[in-house]
Amino acid sequence: MAARGQLRHRRLRLARRAVRPLRQQDTYRPDGSNNYGKFTDATVAALFRQAIGEPDPTRAADLGNQIDQRLWERLPSIPLYQLQEFLAWRNDLRNVTNNPTTEGPFWNVATWAFAKE
Repeated sequence: MAARGQLRHRRLRLARRAVRPLRQQDTYRPDGSNNYGKFTDATVAALFRQAIGEPDPTRAADLGNQIDQRLWERLPSIPLYQLQEFLAWRNDLRNVTNNPTTEGPFWNVATWAFAKE
C-alpha cells in the first residue's frame, strides 16, 4: 500500500496485438499537424516508417509496441484526450451534446428535437 500522498506505480506489459500505428503517426511525427509539443525522436520516426510499410500484422504490432515503449520513455507528457472542435446549434434545438469518441456530435441525433414554441 502506498503512503498517503504518494503514487504507486508498476511496470505495465505492452499488449501484443496487431496494432497498425498509422493514426498516431501525425501526433508524434516532428512535422505532424497534431504534434503541438513539437516532440522529435529519430528512432520513433524510423519505427513509424517501418510499421506503416510492414505487411505482416504480427511484425507491425511488434513495431507499434516498440514505438509505444519509446514514447513512454521519451515524452515529457502523454496526450490522453484531445477535442479540437466546437459545436453550435440553434437555441430551440434540444438534446445536442458532443461526444469525444469518433462518433462525434451525431452520436445521439435520433434524440434531437425542436422545442415547442
